[in-house]
Amino acid sequence: MQEAAEAYCRVIEAASGTDRITFVNEVAVSLSMAVAAAYRLPDLDLDSGSAVEDPHERISPEQWFSRMKDIQRVVEDWDNYWTTINAYRLDDATGLPDPELDTFEEKAANLSLADALADIWRDLRNGLDSLSRGVSPEEVTWDWRFTFKTHWGSHAVDALRAIHQQVTDQS
Repeated sequence: MQEAAEAYCRVIEAASGTDRITFVNEVAVSLSMAVAAAYRLPDLDLDSGSAVEDPHERISPEQWFSRMKDIQRVVEDWDNYWTTINAYRLDDATGLPDPELDTFEEKAANLSLADALADIWRDLRNGLDSLSRGVSPEEVTWDWRFTFKTHWGSHAVDALRAIHQQVTDQS
């Protein structure tokens, strides 16, 4: 996972010096590797909780905003894309997906690719920074798995879908 996180962060941190097609292709490769690595992370039970700092506290809002703006400048008009939220809404009685519970308007969301990529960067960079500060690999692994399941994983799959569509539409 560490190698995949490093590769992704390198791509994001070099965004301002990259053209759009190269950037999105490199994002697609490195982000796919990070997602694959995250799915293989072990489920660790840490007694004391994780020593990894909250990424919102470690990465300043100014750092995150600067990274997001760099990405926006590269992706330009590819920044906003449509996706769905809550793909499966479960029926309380059966526990099964019920497509009748939501309307399209309740599921549709217009999101920012730059925001998603910067959020993923923040979560992965936080783990890398924690490792360099001496936080144990187990604690960072726990944090990467937790944030993958609760935050950056959804951003990743949505961003990959949006990138895939733009790249294939251009060819």
